[in-house]
Amino acid sequence: MKEIWFGPEGEKRFRLSVDAHGAATALHALDKEITPRRQVLELLAKFVFHPEQWFGGDRKGQYRSDVKEIRALLGHFSAIENQRSMGYRFAWKLHTPPLNQPRGVLRALNVPEWKLAREGALNKLKSALLRQTDDGQTTLLTAMAGTGGIGKSVLAQLAMDDIEIQQRFPDGIIALTIGREPTVPQVESEIRQIPKALGESPQGWEWSTAREELEAIFATKKILLVLDDVWDHKDLTWRPRILGQSAILITTRDSEVGAAFPGLQLVEADYLEPGEDRELLAHHSGIPVESLPPASERILHHCNRLAYAVSMAGSMVETPEMWNAVAEALEESRIHQIGIPREDTLHRNVYEVIHTSVEFLAKTDPECQQRLLQCSVFPDDTAIPESVFAVLWDTHGSDYHITLNRLAKRHLLTWQHGVVTFHDLQMDYLRSRTAEAKPTAHARFVNNYQKRCGQPADWALGPNDGYLFQNLVNHLWQAGRGEEASMLVHRLPWLEAKLKHTHINALLADFCDHDANAPLARGIRQAAHILERHPDVLAQQILARVRDHRKVENLLTECRERKGLQPQQPSLEADPALIRTLAGHSRLVLHVALTPDGQRALSASADNTLKLWNLESGEVIRTLTGHSGPVLHVALTPDGQRALSASDDNTLKLWNLESGEVIRTLAGHSDRVLHVALTPDGQRALSASYDNTLKLWNLESGEVIRTLTGHSGPVQHVALTPDGQRALSASDDNTLKLWNLESGEEIHTLAGHSRPVWHVALTPDGQRALSASADTTLKLWNLESGDEIHTLAGHSDSVWHVALTPDGQRALSASDDNTLKLWNLHSGEIIATFHADAAIYRCAVETNRIVAGDASGRVHILLMPTSPPSQPQPPQ
Repeated sequence: MKEIWFGPEGEKRFRLSVDAHGAATALHALDKEITPRRQVLELLAKFVFHPEQWFGGDRKGQYRSDVKEIRALLGHFSAIENQRSMGYRFAWKLHTPPLNQPRGVLRALNVPEWKLAREGALNKLKSALLRQTDDGQTTLLTAMAGTGGIGKSVLAQLAMDDIEIQQRFPDGIIALTIGREPTVPQVESEIRQIPKALGESPQGWEWSTAREELEAIFATKKILLVLDDVWDHKDLTWRPRILGQSAILITTRDSEVGAAFPGLQLVEADYLEPGEDRELLAHHSGIPVESLPPASERILHHCNRLAYAVSMAGSMVETPEMWNAVAEALEESRIHQIGIPREDTLHRNVYEVIHTSVEFLAKTDPECQQRLLQCSVFPDDTAIPESVFAVLWDTHGSDYHITLNRLAKRHLLTWQHGVVTFHDLQMDYLRSRTAEAKPTAHARFVNNYQKRCGQPADWALGPNDGYLFQNLVNHLWQAGRGEEASMLVHRLPWLEAKLKHTHINALLADFCDHDANAPLARGIRQAAHILERHPDVLAQQILARVRDHRKVENLLTECRERKGLQPQQPSLEADPALIRTLAGHSRLVLHVALTPDGQRALSASADNTLKLWNLESGEVIRTLTGHSGPVLHVALTPDGQRALSASDDNTLKLWNLESGEVIRTLAGHSDRVLHVALTPDGQRALSASYDNTLKLWNLESGEVIRTLTGHSGPVQHVALTPDGQRALSASDDNTLKLWNLESGEEIHTLAGHSRPVWHVALTPDGQRALSASADTTLKLWNLESGDEIHTLAGHSDSVWHVALTPDGQRALSASDDNTLKLWNLHSGEIIATFHADAAIYRCAVETNRIVAGDASGRVHILLMPTSPPSQPQPPQ
């Protein structure tokens, strides 16, 4: 970032901020900052042409040096100086397009360059994309559904190329391909294309925060994001939910996708019209429509108005004499003989055309046919650099170009801009045709690569061709060389090279099922939040997190040979139960709540935000912003659709988790709100405050029903009985109080702790309560009598939080001594202990999983022990 001051000395001075690419980012005038690019450029132009409007008088010549300095700094402008008798005049020309001119398609789909216009189908899709959003609608979603080969991707590209669509989305149109069974690395690689297309660096982007990054971009822009070839809506969990004036177009075969995305408008993709199929066939056969012979009707019958089948059939007709031959070959197709299911009626027409085309190749160019069949080794939905085919076919020079060109003309693959892709129906056909030779084909491919890499130990020195590092391990397994693959992922040179040329999730994907939970894979996964930003510390992280054993002995030796600071022992080795660390908050994580289905978690932080997490992928679904102070607690409604947060800003906020919007703010406490609990019906809430009171709220109206007074110190926490009729509060006055919510009267005061009581949890039957205190203990209480049952001692510092398992038999406590402890409530014994790197302030528990937040801003996910050990640990 650079800055320039301009304007008259001793008078008003202005500061212009310019980024490294020469783009104006902000204009500072006194204590006012102007940041929208349009306004910045308009004011600069005004300064150049009419300085008197800024400073008074005609001082254009006086500011000549300022203008030249701005011109030198601001890459978007050029100045032409023409010396005239009246002095200097400056003509400014904007290098970039006008601000309202669309940027067009920033990343296109890999479809043929020539495309049939298809006006009817295109207009139907355009009407959906150009529709106005309803009031309060936060996103504009459209899905185009239809069978494989119908031409959905081409229609999507036609829409992307349309000038009206581009004007509706002037900041650009970006297409991503999702595919049939995308891995996390594949999806992540596609997502990173979005900032690249917009001219921004994906550096620092993490899979866990992709949704937040995208929502931040889309909130200020008008972008159309096209997600092509989506088979399962679950592959779009990362998609931004709040798009502002942007939109998403999904192409899919699944007509049920609309049920998964509220507000989505489904557009059924049309088959080719009778005139359109003839036009498409004529184009690919190279003759005018009016010259199509009678045999063309027989061919079109077999294509069944599927655009992909028609294109391929037309490309088979290389001479006028071949029309009858192609028609006869389609009529005599024996597609069932190669393993294509007879019942696959939806795609049978496409398979028949593919099969006929491949058999035609056998007659005219047998080598080309064999090379095509060898392509069955490639994974689904993969963009393959053209140079990889020189390896696959073991050729030198540009010989492989001839084969690629021949296959592309026959529509048996797509070859554009140095990248080759296959339609999934093509790949299904090739695999069915070559199923018996699968291991041999992969072995041949691996051997061809090995010739270019030297010995197996030198795989890390292989070519960074955009394919080898991404797919080698999978090919080794498919070739029957699983032992070599397993050894490779335990070699530091390979791990470093893989991480350098790909990313952390691609590296983790190399570990097979039986290695995925081994110490090495677990250690790398637990270091993912560090390695994503700093891949050069891989060796250091392995030494810090992986204990020496036979399988990693050589790897650890290689790690110790690296220069730099090296841990002498695995000081960061995590508990084997740790699944993943979720990093994203910038300050303390103060509370965590799980949704009823156990799939998501909502964390509250001292950074004034809440974050909704996907526990399976570790990604941030969205960040909730609106509080002006630390968020101290959060509670979820029984349906998991809304959340109520309590904050240091003296308020509570009710959130819509699907949209991330604030439904209403509850104000009434005179000091910070420390905790909140919801009644089982989700209609009322009870808040605990530093003002020594509790307040019962009506969530629908936002009104206070009643205020509970009686504590002589701040009320730290409150818990409700399962029937929602009573509440138990914990206070800094060292006591707990049991309340009747209907009358507001106090039932019992529970006294016994010697220091403030921070937290309390009730058993599912509402008969007992467990309190956590600054006196380092927990106490189990009988609520009917108000008596203490027993004290749980073992922590060495304040116990901040406690959670009970759903069966009420075990309890989990979080402490300032950096530990979580799991307790047997009947015996008071410690079952297990987890040690963190910082004090643990909050925890949540379900039958099989534990979630805890610590003072470093991390959220830990741990597996619940299936049963207590036979010899429980004695209390410490």
